Amino acid sequence: MKSEEIKREMDSINERIRDKSTDLEKLQDRSKDKNSDLNSLRRESEGLQSKISDITAEISRMNSEITLLSTEISGFRSSLTNKDADFQRELQAETDAATKLAQKSK
Repeated sequence: MKSEEIKREMDSINERIRDKSTDLEKLQDRSKDKNSDLNSLRRESEGLQSKISDITAEISRMNSEITLLSTEISGFRSSLTNKDADFQRELQAETDAATKLAQKSK
């Protein structure tokens, strides 16, 4: 009887070992899947970081170009303001001369 009890106990232990081994294999498979997912996410993240760097560099170049264009536009505006002032002075001088000429011809 003792030997049968021992055999049952051994069978029970062996069954638990098989169950735990199966659980372990499942966990190892899940761990491999998760590691694979993690590696994929890392590669994707690196790609996105590279794209972010490229876009940041492009934005920086565009901002520099905007600054240059703004400076150029300011120069054009200043030039136009000066030319307008010159034109207004010339127009006033011509108007004054025409007024004097008209007064003399009276």
